[in-house]
Formats: sequence, structure tokens, C-alpha cells
Amino acid sequence: MSWALAYIGLDLGLYLAVKMLRGDFWYWVPLGGKAEIVSSIVARVLVKIVTDFTSIVQFRHPNEL
Repeated sequence: MSWALAYIGLDLGLYLAVKMLRGDFWYWVPLGGKAEIVSSIVARVLVKIVTDFTSIVQFRHPNEL
């Protein structure tokens, strides 16, 4: 069980790091301040988890909304 959680955590961490390095981390909701950071993290993590476990093709597009 711990190996699975370590893999998922590492996968999400690398995904968020690549998003930040490419300048694609900020989500489109203009909330401002800390709310914008939290909404970006939540949106990116939720889309990543849903895409990984359900293979919804629409979320794999680089300009997903």
C-alpha cells in the first residue's frame, strides 16, 4: 500500500512541477491572492486524477478547460 501511495504522490508532484516549469500551472479562474493558488492546485490535481483513472480523452488536450 505504501508503494502505491508513494508512486501516486511522486507522479502528482512531477506533474505539478512540469506544469510550473512550462508556465501552465495557473488555472483560468481570476480569484487573486491565495485563492488563485489553491484553486489552481485543486483543479490541476483533480483533472490529473480523473484523467489517470478514467482515461477521459478531452482532459488530455493541452488547452483543457
